[in-house]
Amino acid sequence: MERIEADLVLVGGGGAATCVLQQLALARMSPRKGRWQAQRSRLRIVVVDPVDRLVTTPDDRTWSFWSRRDRGVRKHPFADRTWPSLMVAGPERVVDVELGPTHDYHMVRSSTFYALVGDLVRDPAAGLSVRHVPATAGAVLEESSGVTVHAGGARVHAPWVLTSAPLPGETPPRPRTALWQHFHGAVVRTERRTFDPDQAVLMDLRVPQPRQGVGFGYLLPVSSREALVEYTVLAPGRADPSRLQAGLDAYLAAVGAAGATVVRDEHGSIPMTDAKHRRRIRFGGRVFRIGTVGGATRPSTGYTFAAMQRQAAGVAEALLDRTTPVPPRAYPRRHLMADSLLLRGLASGEIDGTRFFPLLFERNPPARVLDFLDGLTTPAQDLALVASVPPLPMLRAAVSAGRV
Repeated sequence: MERIEADLVLVGGGGAATCVLQQLALARMSPRKGRWQAQRSRLRIVVVDPVDRLVTTPDDRTWSFWSRRDRGVRKHPFADRTWPSLMVAGPERVVDVELGPTHDYHMVRSSTFYALVGDLVRDPAAGLSVRHVPATAGAVLEESSGVTVHAGGARVHAPWVLTSAPLPGETPPRPRTALWQHFHGAVVRTERRTFDPDQAVLMDLRVPQPRQGVGFGYLLPVSSREALVEYTVLAPGRADPSRLQAGLDAYLAAVGAAGATVVRDEHGSIPMTDAKHRRRIRFGGRVFRIGTVGGATRPSTGYTFAAMQRQAAGVAEALLDRTTPVPPRAYPRRHLMADSLLLRGLASGEIDGTRFFPLLFERNPPARVLDFLDGLTTPAQDLALVASVPPLPMLRAAVSAGRV
């Protein structure tokens, strides 16, 4: 069995691991890159995954996120499209959410992101040596000298392991409340001008609703004739593909895109739970969780990309500073408690999502809502946000969850 020595092992090579590679490359290219180079010229990284996404660059998913204009460049280099305006619509109100001058909303296709990061890590200035092991990780053994990951016919040894996938034999954390975000969508092209290219539709709740939970349409216009259009359901249990397809067909008709040419399908399910995700496998250990298994998926929204970036940036800084690469906490505890109540309320029917979400955006500055969803607001801003929505549904959800 081949033995491979590395400085870092990434178990799983999807979005979370790719974010780590990106942030390491960018950090090494910064003026402070000499922190690692003072001791070793190249940082050796092994990625354990059956698929090498930096080579195949699959176009299999779309990530969306928002960013503050005062925390970086307005146009992210890997964003395929950026919008200054969103729409949130319900049966009772339509809210146009102008993001300027504080925020922008971005879309990035996985193929774009993987290709960009692939170019970054191959740049000699990044000082990275990335090796791909085409296998699923087997045993992960911690030793006094580091961690050994068994993968295919190799044993990979490194001081640290970051995993974005459940390890063999792991039991997932048990939540109090669990919903799934099931989505079915398509990139479509129309013969005539159909979409407003300057405004994305974040939530259109005027769509067929499930018996339990909430459903909404989601629309990201690439141009006036092309858009990603999705029908999404937040509900417990498994998805019914026929209902998701019917919901998508109805929403395509509602936005004037019935019969449009389908360029690419996109579908999946995102766990939305209040389970407590431990970032470290064991106390004092050398194996850490990142991505969804590390709590990067926001329980109330399903958004993950921005939190993966924050985790990756923290890990990269720690590695280059020669300190323990504990991924930073994705969201404050008080925000996760609020998410738990919202999930409980949606699951029990105490909260009517078709009214709740439009009210949230109508009664608050967009920056306050988006910063809250990114975990960046202060306690005072959180209180203002809570005070803007009807209190009784949240109180009933708290009672139902046994929190009061």
